[in-house]
Amino acid sequence: AYDVHRQVIRSKEGKGNSSNDNSVFLSNFGMAVNEYSKRDGSTTYVGGITLVWQRMWDGSLFTEDGIWFSGRLVIGTVFQVLLVIAIPVVSRTVLSRIIKDVTKIDATNTQTQDPENKTRLEWALAIGSVFSFLSAFTTTILYIPSVVSTTMKFRRGVLPTLRSEDFLHRYRFALDQSTLMYAGMFWGLAISSIVIGVLFGGLIYLILWPQTQQVALNIIGNLLGLSVVLIAKIIIMQIIRFSHYAAFYRTKPLSANVVNTCMECYAIGISLWFIMVRAIKITILAALYLGRTDTPLF
Repeated sequence: AYDVHRQVIRSKEGKGNSSNDNSVFLSNFGMAVNEYSKRDGSTTYVGGITLVWQRMWDGSLFTEDGIWFSGRLVIGTVFQVLLVIAIPVVSRTVLSRIIKDVTKIDATNTQTQDPENKTRLEWALAIGSVFSFLSAFTTTILYIPSVVSTTMKFRRGVLPTLRSEDFLHRYRFALDQSTLMYAGMFWGLAISSIVIGVLFGGLIYLILWPQTQQVALNIIGNLLGLSVVLIAKIIIMQIIRFSHYAAFYRTKPLSANVVNTCMECYAIGISLWFIMVRAIKITILAALYLGRTDTPLF
């Protein structure tokens, strides 16, 4: 391992001393393009979630592609699968426990007794549990394809190695952080699922609760109206783009300027709801990516 490390360092230090690196690269690239042009035009699909799991099932991912999974990744995936299986069971237990406690509280406090509170909680917890399960299941089936995709990117040069400073000072440093993998996979998925369940379950409870029902329905109605406006705007702007523009040039300058002025006025009125929708998207993505320890944040 030490010898390999020294060879990488020498290769990095000596890459600028060769004057014909660019010409060699262009020559090899030309040969590759020439060989590609001789092919019969047959293509095949590569990548994708379904293909990765299919090739892993028949073993070709290991025998043909040469992909190797570390023990930590396998253990972390097993933990995630167990967590996905446990979510429905735990949700059912928690749901019955909460409903029982709420029933006792309502029975002892007759002044604030709300017979519909139990139904609201049942709906909120049930829908929150469904979204929690879907979030955990989706993250679990995406994890291994994401690792395979990253490996392929390193092989194909999409993620640079010897020509990148990150390869020497980021990827080959702090190897002890690999010990965080399966713990991060488990707890990240667990917390992400809980947050998703609380978000959607809480939204359903706010819609059903009489004190907040009207406000929640008004917000949902405004968002639905905004969606209709955005769809109409997209259709109209597609027509205008084809009829008034050619790439960066305006074929009808006067009417194009009028349209731009109208769109600026439209943007002033619609931007507040646009920012709200953006905030909702970022919140949901943040909750989802709590469990995606395979994806760097920065």
